Amino acid sequence: MASRSDSKVTPGITLTLSPSKQLSFYASVQTGYRPPFLDELYTSIEYPEFGMYSVVLPNPDLKPEESINVEIGVNGDYKSLFSDSDRFVFHANVFRDRVKNLINAGATGDMDFTDDGDMILYYSIDNVGKALKTGFEASADYYPGNADFHLSYGYLHAEDKNTGEKIPGLTPMQATLRAGYTYKPWNVNGWYRMRLFKGGKSNLETAWNSGEYKQLGGFATHTLGLTWKPQIKDWADFTLTFSVDNITNKKFRYLNGGYGVGRSYRAWLSATF
Repeated sequence: MASRSDSKVTPGITLTLSPSKQLSFYASVQTGYRPPFLDELYTSIEYPEFGMYSVVLPNPDLKPEESINVEIGVNGDYKSLFSDSDRFVFHANVFRDRVKNLINAGATGDMDFTDDGDMILYYSIDNVGKALKTGFEASADYYPGNADFHLSYGYLHAEDKNTGEKIPGLTPMQATLRAGYTYKPWNVNGWYRMRLFKGGKSNLETAWNSGEYKQLGGFATHTLGLTWKPQIKDWADFTLTFSVDNITNKKFRYLNGGYGVGRSYRAWLSATF
């Protein structure tokens, strides 16, 4: 495997206006640079289906993304809003990103057949020459005593500036709802999370080399979790989390062609020294 190294200076400027300690507005212009991940460069996967195979090919020649990002937003942090012990935090922003060499998954247009006559379609991670991404993001967190609530929403429109067409394979809207409760004596937080993904134009062609893309439906996933943060004085801060993801065992596909996993169990430990 060939070695790769890269670096880039990404200057930017942000102006902030704070009419109070609780509220602030900002506007920023930033240059962006994202080298491809190792998975995007070298991953090779086969998805066997009835009568067809989908094969993801590695692309070691993938170029890094470069962008100019404009963002306008607002932040708020209010305590004792509805009671003496609650806290409400929110954020919202609109953005406009001009991207060169956008990294996106898509079909290569190549086709083959197995010895049994099954069709093989090939996909890879490639660069889109010039893209324009516009959107809106918002989030809100509310902490009434031992409970906690989180809500977030995102909208994205991505257009290929060379063709004027919407770029397939990118989720146009998604939202997250999370609710939890902390048992203070043990510092244990039990929580539930729902994620919603809107359907739209996938990067899966309706027929081989047709140039037309399938529309995939939206879906929701549900997760239950438990997080424990033991208090160890004068030492590290530990966080232990266990979760059951996709508890309904729902089958789904992302717009980038990836398959959703079934019900899964996860556990992870982190520490801050």
